[in-house]
This record gives sequence, C-alpha cells and structure tokens, in this order.
Amino acid sequence: MQTCTADGLLHGKSLCVHCRQFRLLLRRSWRQITRDRAAAIARLSSNVSSAVIFGAIFFRMQKKQSSIQDRLGLLQVGNHVIMFAASRNLPNRFCCLAYLWYCCM
Repeated sequence: MQTCTADGLLHGKSLCVHCRQFRLLLRRSWRQITRDRAAAIARLSSNVSSAVIFGAIFFRMQKKQSSIQDRLGLLQVGNHVIMFAASRNLPNRFCCLAYLWYCCM
C-alpha cells in the first residue's frame, strides 16, 4: 500500500493520487453548489431555521435526570430532519441514474 507524505508526494516521485482526487472532487462539488445560488440560499435558510427552532426547544428543557429521554427524543427528531433535508433531491438523481443505467444496458 502506498502512502502520502505531508507535502502530497508519493515517495517523492509523483503527486499523491488520493490527495489529487480529493482536491478535484472538492473543487467540483464547490462549483456545483455555488452554481445555483437560489437553491443554496434556500437550503441554508431551511437549515438555519431548523437549528434555531430545535435550539430554542433544547435550551428551554429542564436540566434534570428525568428530561434526558426528552433531550434524546429531540436529538432524534433533529437527525430525521437533517436526513430528510439531505435526501430532498434524491428522487431526481435516482431517476437520472436509472435512466442512464437503462440506456447503457
């Protein structure tokens, strides 16, 4: 197994493949996110509003042993909100991938 050095060189010969792939994928993701500013602002405002609501509920809870279950329940609901927000565009992506897969077969 080959390892990368701190300066990104692979045993001093060539650029580390993993570092280069990560940099390229990061650049591509950044371009894709910043391309549609309206969608990015909508996602950001949705996430911030959810964080404010859950934060307000979380900090209003009592700090007792008996409210641990309530706090864990709120964290679970918050995780579900994050999961559903992340999977909003999944059906569109799945349809495109299914179409590509069907065309290639």
